[in-house]
Amino acid sequence: PLVGIVIACILTLAFALNSEARESYVADPFRWTDIALIPWFLLNNPLGRLLLIGFSVTIFAGEYQYRTWKTILPSNPRWIMMLVKYVAMSGFIVIALTVTSFIVVAFIGFMNLIVGAPYPPTLNINTLSDFLQDYLLNASVLFFATLVVVGIGILISIITRSVLIGIIAGVFISFIEFLGIPALLAIAAGILREEWIRKLIVFV
Repeated sequence: PLVGIVIACILTLAFALNSEARESYVADPFRWTDIALIPWFLLNNPLGRLLLIGFSVTIFAGEYQYRTWKTILPSNPRWIMMLVKYVAMSGFIVIALTVTSFIVVAFIGFMNLIVGAPYPPTLNINTLSDFLQDYLLNASVLFFATLVVVGIGILISIITRSVLIGIIAGVFISFIEFLGIPALLAIAAGILREEWIRKLIVFV
């Protein structure tokens, strides 16, 4: 939320100082339906994934090392506590990103009000219905894709009992996912000079 607020403040100041930029923005302002999805799209960004992986791995690997929950709740199996933590962490992330979406939309709207720009599209039942469908679809796809990568990083950190190794593994998987298998095969084909790798790219 703080990043969105800072960006909105910087843009407001920039538009206040530059009349040409302000007029250009007023003619083609941000759409609140697009702004609301920005926090979720950050999950598909390597930096956003890195922050989330670091947060998640620290929670799980750190607890596994220091046995915090096991000490507080000694009668519960560890796997149940880990599952509860995973669900709680997922819920926390969903709530945090949803709240961030509303905050960023509100502050960009406040910025538009200051510079005299409209804030399309007009809010009505049809617009809200379409937005909610699009929002839930994009948020679900991005969130569950991220949970897979985070889950792998958590699993590796628990097995190795190392926060650092879990983060490195999660970042490596995110990097592979970001580049895509065809791109990695193309790099390998260029380095190894193997024709069969080039042919494999076509099938992938």
